[in-house]
Amino acid sequence: MNMICRYGMGSGFFASMDPKTLLNSPMGPSLMKNVEEILTQEMEATQKLIMEGKPYIERLSEFLLKNNQAMENEIIEIFESVEKEISAQ
Repeated sequence: MNMICRYGMGSGFFASMDPKTLLNSPMGPSLMKNVEEILTQEMEATQKLIMEGKPYIERLSEFLLKNNQAMENEIIEIFESVEKEISAQ
């Protein structure tokens, strides 16, 4: 709520208003709806990023389990090979 009330993130006229006061006002439900919308959007964006990065992390994890460490050039090679596989699909 602070993101919306103090920093003006979101839709509506909530910027620079006290969140506690707003919650107890007639605008409270509107504020909560705005908060829920932002959280839903950010959760979806986060899930998308996790799913996009999953093949990279899985491959790197496999390598680390086998070798116990990875040098920068090995990590780059792993990520490039995953990128090629994804591009080929």
